Amino acid sequence: MKAASGDSINLRGGWDQLWSALRAASGFEQVLSLATIVGVMLVVVAFIGWLWKRKRSNGFSGAGSDSGGIWIAMIIGAVLAAPGLLFPIVLTIFDVIVNAGISIWNQTA
Repeated sequence: MKAASGDSINLRGGWDQLWSALRAASGFEQVLSLATIVGVMLVVVAFIGWLWKRKRSNGFSGAGSDSGGIWIAMIIGAVLAAPGLLFPIVLTIFDVIVNAGISIWNQTA
């Protein structure tokens, strides 16, 4: 089954349209500022909590440590702090990978 030539994915373009529409909305800058503050606070509190937990467990050796929680908090905090930067980067990478797969599929099918 061969896809029609010229088929491609452009998730970044859709995100750019959505993001510019949201930024044009009244009051969105205040919401974005609040999300940035909450995101940065989440990252800082998670990191300090992780350091405190490591200190109380006698060492930074990494053996048997539970660092999964800090990564989840860091990812959520980063998304809240910089959605205008992170989403375009992730979507562009995804676009490149999927479009390369489509190109390979078109050449082999």
